Amino acid sequence: INIVKKKMAEYGFPYKMTLDKHIHSRILVHALDGVPTIALRPNARFTLEDLQGTLAHEIDTHLLRRQNALQQPYKIFLSRFANYLPTEEGLAIINKEKVYKNPRRFDTSALYVIATDLALRSSFRDVYDKLVELGVYQQEKAWNMAFKVKRGMGDTSVPGSFTRYYLYFKGKKEVLDFIARGGDVKQLYIGKIGIKDLKTIKKIANVNAPRFLPKNL
Repeated sequence: INIVKKKMAEYGFPYKMTLDKHIHSRILVHALDGVPTIALRPNARFTLEDLQGTLAHEIDTHLLRRQNALQQPYKIFLSRFANYLPTEEGLAIINKEKVYKNPRRFDTSALYVIATDLALRSSFRDVYDKLVELGVYQQEKAWNMAFKVKRGMGDTSVPGSFTRYYLYFKGKKEVLDFIARGGDVKQLYIGKIGIKDLKTIKKIANVNAPRFLPKNL
């Protein structure tokens, strides 16, 4: 909890922190009655590096983009542009990877794209078997990947997938390509926008520069 408080102190805006045994993830950052709220599951366990990576994902990305959106004169910056999600998740993954000493732990992200594609067309068991066939020799790892891409389905024997992992991969590539072309990452913090929206936003009057940025920018 002290690490979370220290992270929030870097930015200086009001927030709430709660313990919530009902959340499925270890930490959930959301707005409760308009106030940024950080919910922690009481029995959650993190390594220091894992917690710092999670905070970079949740606070340095999702929350800061939200807070900057509140500084804009138009509500669409908060209610989200149509193309915002790949940029949001790609930026979150990049921020998270910066924390880890060995970012290669995320090289499996391409495998999740394959697993998502398989899940959209087949059952949990078929996804698991194909991952093992493709070289995911650790049975527990193959099972966990199949579980993640089938998450939320009542019947995992039918085609269907939780596609967020595809968005992580797609968004990360789009943000890295944007940077490689000379794009300014700070522009992506003006609100809940996507890279594809920047040309349109340049035509909008009175858009404010982002007030809150990660300390590594």
